[in-house]
Amino acid sequence: TINAVTTSYIAFTMAWGAVIALIDQVNSGQIFIYIVNLVACSTIYYMDNKKLLFSYFTSASILSLGLPFFQQSKNINWGNYINIIAILVCLYFCSRILYKNLYNDLKSRMSIIEANKGLKSEIEEKERIYTQLEKSNKMLKELYVTDEITNINNRRGLKEYINSLFIDIII
Repeated sequence: TINAVTTSYIAFTMAWGAVIALIDQVNSGQIFIYIVNLVACSTIYYMDNKKLLFSYFTSASILSLGLPFFQQSKNINWGNYINIIAILVCLYFCSRILYKNLYNDLKSRMSIIEANKGLKSEIEEKERIYTQLEKSNKMLKELYVTDEITNINNRRGLKEYINSLFIDIII
């Protein structure tokens, strides 16, 4: 629905510019308002190829078919036709470059989001393993310094206890 409304709006805006340019032919013979509408619609709104070409074709047809009725000078009409073609071609390529850049930017952002999800999952897994390793090391240290029969500190445990006392006194 949003695409249809946007396409209709852009086609209407370009057609409106063509009609105003036709009305302006009586006074100045310029198609400037039409060009401004084309530039605005081609660079502000990002549309797929078919929708953009539909909007271009509709508005260019209105202007091209109406020019002989509003402008009597054949020289001005030929100049306007050449300007219409040149502007449409130029703006078409500019809009496609903008559209492709937007598409590539979106693809890159989605890739980054997916990579971040993978990294987050990997970090969580490593944190879980690290916590499990800490518990295992603590349990191993207790086994290392405790006599297995009496469950009291063995010679290593006594040595660590004495070292910790001297470190506390020195500090």
